[in-house]
Amino acid sequence: MKERKSILFVLLLSLLGIGRGYGFEGAGTKDSPYKIQSAADLLMLSERVNGGEQYDGVHFFQTSDIDLQGEPWVPIGTEKVPFLGSYDGAGHTVSNLVISGHRSSRLGLFGLVGKGGATGNPYISGIRLEGVTINATRKEEDLAIGALAGEVRSGYTVRGCAAKIRSLSFENAVGGSVTLGGLIGVADGCELWDCWVEQAQKGGAIEVKSSDACVVGGLLGRFEGYAMNKTQAQIQRAFADVSVRVEAVRSTVGGFVGVAKDVWVSDCFSLGDVNGLEGDVAIFIGRMEGSGQCCYTMGKLNVKGVTKNPLMLAAGGEECDNFYYKDYFGLFLSGAKEKYGRKFSETALKGEILPEGFSQRSWEVHRGQPPLLKMRIGGMSIR
Repeated sequence: MKERKSILFVLLLSLLGIGRGYGFEGAGTKDSPYKIQSAADLLMLSERVNGGEQYDGVHFFQTSDIDLQGEPWVPIGTEKVPFLGSYDGAGHTVSNLVISGHRSSRLGLFGLVGKGGATGNPYISGIRLEGVTINATRKEEDLAIGALAGEVRSGYTVRGCAAKIRSLSFENAVGGSVTLGGLIGVADGCELWDCWVEQAQKGGAIEVKSSDACVVGGLLGRFEGYAMNKTQAQIQRAFADVSVRVEAVRSTVGGFVGVAKDVWVSDCFSLGDVNGLEGDVAIFIGRMEGSGQCCYTMGKLNVKGVTKNPLMLAAGGEECDNFYYKDYFGLFLSGAKEKYGRKFSETALKGEILPEGFSQRSWEVHRGQPPLLKMRIGGMSIR
């Protein structure tokens, strides 16, 4: 009933000639974007999109920090009506996002972004989510969950976005698959730069309990290039510092990305531990069918009570240079020609030098710590 009312409201505005910009300050262009100045503005954007207005080619700009105060959130964009505009958070926060029991198949601040094409070079940038709680229980298939977005497609660029997680969880003993990532559940044909996920508090984690298949990653659940022409997607300068716990008999799990296919992964790291039952479970990338360079992990993996540290599970034939890990308990690869990964040297672990292959353009040393990324969000340097 609420969705029907929203659709009727959008239709009424159209009939009255008021149009898509009613209630927003600005013109919706790149030079004069619609301004998101409050929680009420953000809620209005959600209602407009879910009511039928996709905002194809329209630009939005967040002007201040926004507190959603834990009120139940309805994601921006659905399978039927995806968001097709561009949104710049300008480094401002959106705090206390809470989704629980919502029936949409795409859960996050945004639900579905970009399916079916979008005008120009669309982007989602500069959004800092703080205190995210998403708890889902669902029997249906094809559920995607991420703090920023359930799913992002169609050539979008996601840049300078971050999330501090209180809890991201899925539980279903009856059946129902899920793809869950700390930032984005499913990212197809996208580019990601300068993004990260952290735990908002001690004990904050990503947790999945399911009797069906699942794909889970600390930053991204599933990340794939364009399916039609096999163009590589990219993720550069990103990290995940969140623990991942999965209880599912058929799972693909990584501390950084669950599945990476037809992608380029560069200058990234993960710090959180991974706990899983069985399947393709690895500390960095659960299943890798792409290439990359200059990445590392400091986490550990526990599979069925046995502590290991495989860097990633690979389909074979990939080229991954200068991937590092802290400890070596066995590096598991499926059909790969060579073993990927090297153990950190003591001098690199202590922050005295950069590991071989790491560039000072992307990394910096801090005494007593492994290398950290130089990153920017909303025009501000944060690393």
